[in-house]
Amino acid sequence: MAITFREAVAEVELGLVSGDHLTDIATAGLLEGYESPALATLAGQFGEPYDPVQPERLWTAALDELHIPFEGTTAAAKLLVRAYARLVADGEVPPQLGASKIAGVHRIIAHPGCDSQRLGDCIGAGRVLAPFFAHDGHGYLNSTERDRLNAAIVEECQRLASSRHF
Repeated sequence: MAITFREAVAEVELGLVSGDHLTDIATAGLLEGYESPALATLAGQFGEPYDPVQPERLWTAALDELHIPFEGTTAAAKLLVRAYARLVADGEVPPQLGASKIAGVHRIIAHPGCDSQRLGDCIGAGRVLAPFFAHDGHGYLNSTERDRLNAAIVEECQRLASSRHF
């Protein structure tokens, strides 16, 4: 299962998705059952000449009609950590790619005081990022070490995917 519409909203909020992909996300939202005139209009703009302002206006209107607030970068990041962890846990994404996506989210929202004890704590990703950054990537040259690190990432992703909150 790919990411959900709500998770795609978090990607947009963090700037991980460019405006020219909003029509695709709007279409996915309609297919998931979200109903909004602005969302339908945005989805209907697929293939039309790209106007960078109109999709943004329709996107904002659709989120307002759907009562989906902008929750802030940390909340969006936590939602994406669980989403990417779910993709790893379900075997849809390799452990290294999923952990890399989570590391990218952390880089976007990191700020002084963000991580209390270890890298990624502020978004609940510390136990995924630790094996990802282990040995500065040198651990992946040894297949035994690579398997151990991947297993640690998958195990933590399974835990994150099954948890409701951090």
